[in-house]
Amino acid sequence: MSQAATDFLTRCFAPGETIALLLRSESADRPAQRIVRLEQAIAPSYLRWLAHENHAGANVYVAANPLHSGSRPRTKESIASVRHLYIDIDCDGDARVAALRASDAVPPPTAILATSPGKYQALSRISGVCLSWCGRK
Repeated sequence: MSQAATDFLTRCFAPGETIALLLRSESADRPAQRIVRLEQAIAPSYLRWLAHENHAGANVYVAANPLHSGSRPRTKESIASVRHLYIDIDCDGDARVAALRASDAVPPPTAILATSPGKYQALSRISGVCLSWCGRK
């Protein structure tokens, strides 16, 4: 499992980039957020901790795009670059994934994660996109 997590994170983020992790558990009053460098997130001890939290019932989420170095909140102003689009598919998942793969209207998915039966999260790698709030051209 930790190799799959390392492979996924190193495909999505470059060395030195800042990433946001969110651990959400029904037993906790609020989610736990961690903002770390990629190298910390893929360290064996950190991956063991994430696996432990996941085994204890926490869902582990990774923000789709890197943050500016030194960022603390996960806000749109904190995003360093828009590199992935994220789609959450919670109903009619298998049919919607098939439609997504066949569509010319959206970028092809780079990764599709099965989060539970019939539910998916899709990431599409993009480039050259600037949203109005990113302040770049």
